[in-house]
Amino acid sequence: AWGITYEGCNALCGPRGGTEAFNWGSFSAAFAQWVLPWLALTAQLPYETKDGPTNMMSLMLAVGSPMLITYSLCVTILNSRWLNERFAVLRDENKRLGNHQEKALAAARYILRETQHVPIAIRDTRRRFAELIVSPANLVWWTSLQEEIERTKRDFTYSLGAQTVWVVVTEGIAVLDFFTIIDSSTIGMGVAINSLWMWLIPITLGWVWVGTQNSAATIQDGFMRASTKASLSSQNGNEEETMVGFKDFFVKPALAGCAMESGPIFNFARPWSHLGTCSQVIRCFRQMNENLDPEKKKPVSGTWSENWEENLAGTAEEKENWIFPSSSPSSNKGTDANIGMICFQATIMATILQWGTTGAAILMAYNTPVIGLGCESGGYLIYGLLATLVWALLVFSAYLSQRYAADLSCPSLRKNIRFPFLPSILIPATRVIGKTLAWINAGWLLSISLLQFANRYNNCWCMSCLGKSGWVILWASNSQVAQVAWSSWVGGVILGVVTAIG
Repeated sequence: AWGITYEGCNALCGPRGGTEAFNWGSFSAAFAQWVLPWLALTAQLPYETKDGPTNMMSLMLAVGSPMLITYSLCVTILNSRWLNERFAVLRDENKRLGNHQEKALAAARYILRETQHVPIAIRDTRRRFAELIVSPANLVWWTSLQEEIERTKRDFTYSLGAQTVWVVVTEGIAVLDFFTIIDSSTIGMGVAINSLWMWLIPITLGWVWVGTQNSAATIQDGFMRASTKASLSSQNGNEEETMVGFKDFFVKPALAGCAMESGPIFNFARPWSHLGTCSQVIRCFRQMNENLDPEKKKPVSGTWSENWEENLAGTAEEKENWIFPSSSPSSNKGTDANIGMICFQATIMATILQWGTTGAAILMAYNTPVIGLGCESGGYLIYGLLATLVWALLVFSAYLSQRYAADLSCPSLRKNIRFPFLPSILIPATRVIGKTLAWINAGWLLSISLLQFANRYNNCWCMSCLGKSGWVILWASNSQVAQVAWSSWVGGVILGVVTAIG
């Protein structure tokens, strides 16, 4: 016999189930080994939002829902891949026509790829934007803006490298101890906690590889500085207004929601608006290539000339009609990207990382005698479910927001909104609930990381796993428990590591 029944444990230990006394020595050692390195690594997560409170929200969203920040990262990568493919086609077309727009195309691709963490859009001043595309004198605008963004890009730092190496080495040694020192229950708990936090390594390194800015204001500042170098034949309105500016939403800020927030973690809310902007830029360059094709020979004004710059000369209005041939502005809106597929692929990858790491912890805790869903495995399961729910609520809110904005921007679709009051309630409600749950879940992750090492789970209820119908181990050694759970422990470690590095 390995133990006694739950009722027998209560009879021996008292009505409160005999929770083991707190031991500062063992707690501090376990906390420093298994939790502190991960908390330090959170300092390297991408923040770059507008202010301190939003930076804190970014941290809570990441820790409270690794699935959400993974989803934002994957959307960013897939958007960049789509941009690279489309601009590769434009570059090949332009090379056939003489390669006169090579630098402008390279700069446009870089700018659109690196500005995903801020809400940008082409304003309705199509005439001014057409001049930026068509006029050779405005090449300096594109290259200057690219240089501004490159100058303020967040690079790989020694502090990030040191903290990452510290975490990897510390946790690697701890895992080796786990496989060699099987008489310590603290190591077993630590490996499971280790798996819950393991998503931090690929996410932190992934965002550095993708690239972010030093702050949220650098993109706006770059646009303002570059706009002074634009050569425009007409300057209607405010002369200091940027040609490509921050998104003017058709809905109130409360309904636009996370899409208006600067910061990489909010990229989950911007695939529609950002790829819509990218598609408009790509269409302009594509139309320019088509007009300059030797078979079409359509200059901006006048007759065809062998000098390509002369073919681009004309008034601002002529350039607008040349680059935006459609009479309907709405026909130039929308996106050419398959956003549904991008979101689906990002969801798959985010789910794998979330449940690969959380699932590994559940696997190890669940299959450790007494086998069953107990305080440890149940706590991990709650964390994973809440993290998934946070992702679902916030992505759903962002989707509703962009659909509502699209309907409001189109008069024909605006008439089809049957219950206009529903979006004004549902969009902010799902967003607020999602953010609130993220705060709660981040606190829950830290709590379950601390409760285990504080011996709060060492009582009759938690140790029996199955509650009143369960039993409590008293006489089995750690070696005997390890022998039963060994395959699950090994499987959990492998699952967590493979998920993190895969």
